[in-house]
Amino acid sequence: MMERRGERYRRYLSIAIMLFSMLGCAIGFSIIFGSVWPYYQKIDGSASKSFLGFIVAAFSFGQLLTSPFIGMWSNYRPIREPLIITLIIVIIGYSLYAYAEAFNHGGKWVLIISRFIMGLGAGNVALARSYMSSATLETERNTAMSLLASTQALGFILGPALGLLFQPLGKDGVRWPATKSSFNLYTGPGFLGALLSIINIIMVVCFFKEYTVHGIKKRLRLRRLLYCCVNGGRGEETKPLIEKQLNVDDDTDDVEASATVTSLHSYDHTAAFASIFIFFLILVVFAVIDTLLTPMAEDEYAWSGDKATFVVNLLSAINSVISIASFLGTRLLLKWIPERLVFISGLILMIVGMIIWLPLGPDKPDILLTGMNDNITGEPLVNSTSILGCDYHRQSWCLDQPKIYLFQYIIGLYILTPGYCASSLICYTMFSKILGPWPQGLMMGLISASGSAGRTVGPLLLANVYYEAGPRTTFLMCIGIISLALVTLIIFYRRIVPYSVYCQRFTSRLVNLNANSDLSESNASLTNA
Repeated sequence: MMERRGERYRRYLSIAIMLFSMLGCAIGFSIIFGSVWPYYQKIDGSASKSFLGFIVAAFSFGQLLTSPFIGMWSNYRPIREPLIITLIIVIIGYSLYAYAEAFNHGGKWVLIISRFIMGLGAGNVALARSYMSSATLETERNTAMSLLASTQALGFILGPALGLLFQPLGKDGVRWPATKSSFNLYTGPGFLGALLSIINIIMVVCFFKEYTVHGIKKRLRLRRLLYCCVNGGRGEETKPLIEKQLNVDDDTDDVEASATVTSLHSYDHTAAFASIFIFFLILVVFAVIDTLLTPMAEDEYAWSGDKATFVVNLLSAINSVISIASFLGTRLLLKWIPERLVFISGLILMIVGMIIWLPLGPDKPDILLTGMNDNITGEPLVNSTSILGCDYHRQSWCLDQPKIYLFQYIIGLYILTPGYCASSLICYTMFSKILGPWPQGLMMGLISASGSAGRTVGPLLLANVYYEAGPRTTFLMCIGIISLALVTLIIFYRRIVPYSVYCQRFTSRLVNLNANSDLSESNASLTNA
């Protein structure tokens, strides 16, 4: 394909705009991680960690509902239409989140509704994945999908780091009496998310032009079949055979040959859905970072909401640097190590991070009486109405389970992150390769929906388990979930391969089938002679 330099520049610009959309969506999802718990406590004095799980999960539930439909929409209409509409929906959600405290005690329901609306708009993640597949050459596909996965994962980690920008405002900030709202540590992320979405709309309207390099939507069945052969390394050998098979009559007795052709021009559905399932499991465990980092810090170290928010955002800022290094390191590893082995290594790293987080020491979590200077980690406290640290009145495990030391908290986080980055990056890349030249809008919508389902189930499941049974049971469950993902990958190891490799296997089968058929005809002729 010949492409003029100016066209290539505009195509790359459109890809960059899609990357920015993905980054903005991921930042919007994660920017509230460090502050949503104290924001919720500020709105509702009887705040519970169980309800926090619903607030975090509402975003992903909205995204789960819209991702497949938005992906399908992009298969039939210009991608600009759903992109602009979803960005407008996201702006409404961010604005509502920023004004939630103006609704007093009803604000906790406004938090859920606002996060749900954000999620509805965030279904545009499927658009980004589909467009990156259709707007890149075959030689660019690996790099493009790697950039997309890296951008999303970076946004998940960069969001809490950006929360540090609002730390100087404190929990009161600048008040606007006319609207009963304020610009502070907790509402600032909502205003920033709305601003990023507005900038994104301007970029789409002014600079975005859709490109479809491969012409996937207009491919004929024969071209798909020949693509299989050429990329499978048997183009000249199997081309006449496939053309012959296209003329096979439906009433022919050669049923096996027809079935082979039907399978040949389609991607491996089993491998695709295995990848979707693995991605779901990865995102369920990633919800630990989304949901529990700040509550864990408050429970284990008796930190106030402001201090926990600051420390979590600071650790997330450092984590963003680690994630960038992880992506670069993964790209380098792929030059020498097969993708699937790197995938397995990433999942193992996630398991190691969770093992490090297991509470195993002799000490108990800190419990600090407000106004007192000593920490008490043994017998229940009496005559106290205000407690910082692990609230044993609501969480009985505070007096039974060991403490997670600060070095465990930090090291576990910084081992879990590279594992997540490597596994999510390879999962996206391999999924795109599995689909090959087929229109990817719907399937990219499905993998986006699986990730959203994981981020919906994860906060609800892990927050409730943490509240009822403590961190030990929570992290053991996470280890089991990632182990299931690892076992699934090992079971389908031979099938999770690029489309061209999958086609090569079937073209080989077709060649053998026709060779056997010719041999049978030859033997029959000799017998008749």
